[in-house]
Amino acid sequence: LTNSARHAPGAEVATCLEWGKGTVTISVTNGPGEPGDSASDHGGGTGIRGMAERAAAVGGNLVAHPRPDGGFEVRALLPTLAA
Repeated sequence: LTNSARHAPGAEVATCLEWGKGTVTISVTNGPGEPGDSASDHGGGTGIRGMAERAAAVGGNLVAHPRPDGGFEVRALLPTLAA
């Protein structure tokens, strides 16, 4: 959500949590931001690389890519703890 606010201010953002057997999928998608905005680094964080590293640290994975409509999607598939 922070990346959406930084890189696409004013864009609509959707979040989704999906529970599966032994996994949870978290996705955040946004539409294009205000005209003139770009996905350039606004500094201060580790962005997608940091999210991917944190997902991998718990045995999950992360994908992030531009959407055909000019927006962006970040999706993490993470394992859940066994009871």
